[in-house]
Amino acid sequence: WYDQAGSNNAVQETDANQPKIAENGALLADGIDFDGVNDELRTSTNIASSQPVTVMSVTKPDAVNKRIFESITNSVRAFYGGSSQTGMNAGNTLLGSTNEVSTNTEYLQTHLFNTTNSKVFLNNVERISGDAGSNAFAGNFSLGGRSAVFDGSMKELILYTSDQSANRFKIESNINNYY
Repeated sequence: WYDQAGSNNAVQETDANQPKIAENGALLADGIDFDGVNDELRTSTNIASSQPVTVMSVTKPDAVNKRIFESITNSVRAFYGGSSQTGMNAGNTLLGSTNEVSTNTEYLQTHLFNTTNSKVFLNNVERISGDAGSNAFAGNFSLGGRSAVFDGSMKELILYTSDQSANRFKIESNINNYY
């Protein structure tokens, strides 16, 4: 997956671990399809070494309790959970929710990672907030995750190595207008 800023593409050299992008000669309508077993794209270099980090994704999960992405060094993760977990964790600090996430439904999920005031928005609605811990979002960025690998499709992922709280509504509105 090419980094439009031109500095850090996400790649997977092992054919069996590459998410599917096309079928029968046509691009998949729902975006890149992760199989929930071993599909992962990973940046070749570190994406950030400190908080805050903002990540927005348009995904359609085929299964719950799967990771959308994670930082390799400090285990900052974002995931879709079932009836008891929807959100992220940083280090050992879990931010939980009782909001149900359905399979085969498209979601715009926004993660604002910040040391003291992190938030997760699902379809523009704040679902979780709290202290995400002191671990920085650092290391290689794994799209699809390394364990509890994402099972579903992803149309778009936007990563900022800055706090985009002030611009969140505008960015989400542009994404919503497109999709």
